[in-house]
Amino acid sequence: MLATGVLAMTLLWQPLPAAAEPRSISVRSNQAEIADGVRDVAYSAASDTLWATVGTGDPVTDAALLAIRPSDLTTSMSYPAPVPRPPSGQPARSQELDAVAVDDRHGRIWSTSPSQHGYAAFNDQRSWSYRAGGFPSPRDVLVDDLGDRAYLSVTGALAVISTAGYTSELPAIPLGDGAQPTTLALVGSGAQAKVITVDETTGELLVIAPADRTVRRLAGVAGATTVAVTPGGERAYLAGPGLPQITVIDLVAGEQTAAIPLASGAGALAYDGANQLLYATQPGASALAIVDLAANQVASTVQLSGMPKQVLFAKGALFVQLSTPVTTADTLTVLYVSTTPPPDPDPTDDAGVEVGVTIAGAGGLTLGFDSTSVDLGSARLNDDLDHYTASGVLPRVTVLDNRSTDPGWSLVGQVTAFRSDTGAASEADLGWRPRMVSADSGQAVSAGPEVVPRAGLATPRVLAEGRPGLGRGRAVLGAELGFTAPSSIDPGSYRAVLTLTLA
Repeated sequence: MLATGVLAMTLLWQPLPAAAEPRSISVRSNQAEIADGVRDVAYSAASDTLWATVGTGDPVTDAALLAIRPSDLTTSMSYPAPVPRPPSGQPARSQELDAVAVDDRHGRIWSTSPSQHGYAAFNDQRSWSYRAGGFPSPRDVLVDDLGDRAYLSVTGALAVISTAGYTSELPAIPLGDGAQPTTLALVGSGAQAKVITVDETTGELLVIAPADRTVRRLAGVAGATTVAVTPGGERAYLAGPGLPQITVIDLVAGEQTAAIPLASGAGALAYDGANQLLYATQPGASALAIVDLAANQVASTVQLSGMPKQVLFAKGALFVQLSTPVTTADTLTVLYVSTTPPPDPDPTDDAGVEVGVTIAGAGGLTLGFDSTSVDLGSARLNDDLDHYTASGVLPRVTVLDNRSTDPGWSLVGQVTAFRSDTGAASEADLGWRPRMVSADSGQAVSAGPEVVPRAGLATPRVLAEGRPGLGRGRAVLGAELGFTAPSSIDPGSYRAVLTLTLA
């Protein structure tokens, strides 16, 4: 017998729904004068320090690396840049320090040196190593500390440096003649790492897989000079000083999905996953635009006391460098941003029928997992043959807080030692880089600091925290996992238990 089924389909033509109203934004700020010629700022979770590069002169004659306390923006130390031996007949001048990145795992601070076509690295022994030449016009530097790599965006290529043991330069990944990669963003680590940048020449978005040296090119926007990426690699945001919008690109589908209007263009971007916000500096207007990503609209514009240059989101706060013409010293401003839901656009005052239902409740504070196991795969020996590394992704973790008192919460993790039939590896060999996946509107949840292997999860470490008074709701969290063990470890299949505790 032949059976035939008929499916009735109805198409409802409706107008597109209006974009959600942006949330209300409140901002507290603090600022301090730092030094003349601040170039860039990066944050070290290991030392709880902001590292700022400064330089004066054209070309730069004096440069330094400053250690700044995030709590009060005071400079605790200043380290002069190295002074290379000058060519015969030319005056000596400092190695230029420009873009900066932190390598907490190996205790180094990396910086580009555009005028010398090189780079400089400052280590935890308070000494410098540097290179002049061979790196044409470096624009940005990025560190994958779990993957033992540093990357520089240079003309026509992505430069690659091994950071394990003594640093060594590896073959660059070609991006095409004339390519001008700018801002670098990292998704994942190790063999799963993707480096994302924008080619200023074409406006294309480049997704680079260093492990297999492939480059995926996505249509971008002509005039784009900066990019920000969600930690999970779902979306990228492209902008530039001459563009009237921020372009949203779905990195999975490889297509543009939205354009967020932005007057005056953007100089730099920073992503805030805890609040689902995007920050865009507007140098031409001496302002900062705060974009509500739930509505894809600018929710607030903050007028600043100077021209913003770079912007950094760290420790649940936003750090903005300002060039202030009224003083000789540039200013570092920290902004603490919070959100509240928009008012109901269609309030009603109707009578109705009361409907009751009893819900047993989820215990007030509940923890859920997408999966209860994770496989880091096969560890690989690093280039210096002194340790094995492996990486993976923590299954998504959901925290549900229904407590009316809203006291806030903390989610911490601790791992046991790794054991096999042949030996054991220390619990300190596992590290993580926590990230926010999503949070309810109005909820203030922040991911914990990165913990590198060797520092490890032998003691309880924070994966995420919900702020008292703003922690109620549902938050989804994740983390990139990194494992490092000495090369002397016995071969085998190792297992450990990572315990997450919510309180």
